Amino acid sequence: MSVDTSKEIDVFYPDLNDGKIQWVHYDTTQSLVEICVFNKETIRAVNAACWDATEAFQMIREVSNRFLLRPGMDGYEDTIIRMRSDKPAAIGCSYLTLDRLEQFLEAGELLNSYCMREFGCKANFSDLRKVDLGHKTLERGHTLRVYANLEDCHIGVYLDGKILGMRQFDSLREMNYTVLSELSFNDLTQLPEWAVAQHTDMKKQVNPVARIDYLDFRGKVVEHTEYMDETAFLTDLKNQLDCGVSLCVVLYRDQNGKTISRAFLNDLDTLPKGLFVEDSSRRKPQTVSPKRKEHEPAR
Repeated sequence: MSVDTSKEIDVFYPDLNDGKIQWVHYDTTQSLVEICVFNKETIRAVNAACWDATEAFQMIREVSNRFLLRPGMDGYEDTIIRMRSDKPAAIGCSYLTLDRLEQFLEAGELLNSYCMREFGCKANFSDLRKVDLGHKTLERGHTLRVYANLEDCHIGVYLDGKILGMRQFDSLREMNYTVLSELSFNDLTQLPEWAVAQHTDMKKQVNPVARIDYLDFRGKVVEHTEYMDETAFLTDLKNQLDCGVSLCVVLYRDQNGKTISRAFLNDLDTLPKGLFVEDSSRRKPQTVSPKRKEHEPAR
């Protein structure tokens, strides 16, 4: 995301390894950064004590570990760089933010419990979009891997490194209480019928319909995702834009020279940084840098 230097901004980053949230408040009028660190118990306490979101966040500020950073102080520049380049879990001080943050911490606890039970170690949260839930070697040397994407709220099943299917949820709360609370390694690594069905449908469609290009704070494409399914594309696009992610959209022409309808732009609260049309998914983005290595936590 890019810092909006015309006003104050509040962004939140979960650290699921520690079970804590880092709240960064950036006051541009004073070039002042305030950082508050709190946990799930703090969220529950303010939810029980406050009816107003403003009052709730003021209470968090009062009871949290809190420190101020000004230009020239250790950590100030690193914080500004993080705000420009790292996607936050939530933006703005609202009760929706509190609920989303609580669900992130709840997901961390559920995944740690699962990993301790199945593997004897805690989960690896270095990439919240690809938390490893386990892998299994199938017949003929094929490998099945399952990942939880906490930011976009889906479970992904991969066969030999390629997406086999994705189970999407409307919210992290739904994902927590319908799947993450009842995780089983044996169930996860059985070839799911829904994933096989999605894979079959995807194979019938030769070319993807759209692509999302993710941008860094300089506007350079650092990662991209192609979509074979219009519904999955629109769901991810809205979720990413609602979280303040900087991105561009590419629509692919089919064999008749047509793309999916652009009417979805009318339903977006925030528009992408750019919209482009390409003839084929084989044409690579001009400014793509080397892909980030796939998250492969040690077992």
